[in-house]
Amino acid sequence: MQTGTDSTHGPFDLDTMIHPDLRPFLDARPRNDWSNLSEIRKGVPRGPADPAAAKEVEVSDRIVPAGGTHGLRVRTYRPKSVPGPLPGVLWIHGGGHIAGSPESSDDLCMKLAREAGCVIVSPDYRLAPEDPYPADIDDCFAALRWMADAKANGLPVDTGRLALAGASAGGGLAAAAALKARDSGGPSIRFMMLLYPMLDCRNDTPSALQITDDRVWSHRANELAWKMYLGGMDGSVPAYASPSLAEDLSGLPAAYVLVGQIDAFRDEAIDFARRLLASGVPAELHVVPGAIHGFDRLETPLSRNAMDEYVRALKNALAN
Repeated sequence: MQTGTDSTHGPFDLDTMIHPDLRPFLDARPRNDWSNLSEIRKGVPRGPADPAAAKEVEVSDRIVPAGGTHGLRVRTYRPKSVPGPLPGVLWIHGGGHIAGSPESSDDLCMKLAREAGCVIVSPDYRLAPEDPYPADIDDCFAALRWMADAKANGLPVDTGRLALAGASAGGGLAAAAALKARDSGGPSIRFMMLLYPMLDCRNDTPSALQITDDRVWSHRANELAWKMYLGGMDGSVPAYASPSLAEDLSGLPAAYVLVGQIDAFRDEAIDFARRLLASGVPAELHVVPGAIHGFDRLETPLSRNAMDEYVRALKNALAN
């Protein structure tokens, strides 16, 4: 991994580049000590509660087999009033591979279930550094296979309409799970929704180097997280850990990719979408001017518009 900034442009000044909708949130954010893991885990944000969605969506937890000796907790969300079978979406929470839980995405998963008419399955996957790669992708793939087995899960899921979705590290894990499903001969995935995905362990794109402001997910945060996740891995990093390293993206499901202009993951997200298109995979890319990492989870018009747009994209992709 590299350190420093892009030699041509230098670090971004987020205060002058940020979208006006997001400025109050940036102004209120402290500079994070990304080396303090306990503080990172306590500080994982949650979106605002939606009382209407909470009344209309059934939320439950269960333990499913995940191989080895441990059971995997998954949280499921299903609309109460929509008859099945429904599309199934594996939602993978973010947190840099080192933080987060299904509960951190409760608001979004209820919105997806309610407005896209889907059953959402969100795995409580193991986190680094206690459980480095491949623990989390193994858990996510186990949850995907469980979701795709209607006899085993008892959910009203149409296994012909499955999607992978996630944000940040969850977006990277969604891409990794799509690669693994392709390489393993299934489950068959129709769509993947990658929100500002964490894809490239090299941490050396221009945008990765230009985001040095520790009020947001920065170059320093990214470097520390990748080191914890890879756990001192010797030799080459596999594509299931860092999907940007995959040589062949053909045969992956159609994709929706969202990223902000001033997000450290901007360039790796753009490059991944470009490579999907070059491989013959339908891909829709949205780069939002002035948007920071995780901007969609804030209560602003810009955020709501982005969220409404990707909810529609998911719903349309999984329609009959």
